[in-house]
Amino acid sequence: MPYKPPPVSFIQFLASGVGCIAAIAILPVFLIVKPVMVPFEKPRTLSPEEVIGYLRGFLEGTDGPWDWDNFTTQPVANPRLDDIREGGCA
Repeated sequence: MPYKPPPVSFIQFLASGVGCIAAIAILPVFLIVKPVMVPFEKPRTLSPEEVIGYLRGFLEGTDGPWDWDNFTTQPVANPRLDDIREGGCA
């Protein structure tokens, strides 16, 4: 009986070349569109209680793995709360 190679899974097929070609095609579009869109992004609207929740979660160690990063990197619409957020980054 002649050797018959195992069938290639769909994920292996995408990882082999098609996925790489798609990434190469999409990446330049993303690198152009994202910087153009940044000035139009709205800051988050957080309540004082939500800001306290982020701070408390960080201090007590009960926050999720990305909660502090999300809090410190996304501007808040309320200027006073945004000052608190920026103080947490320092």
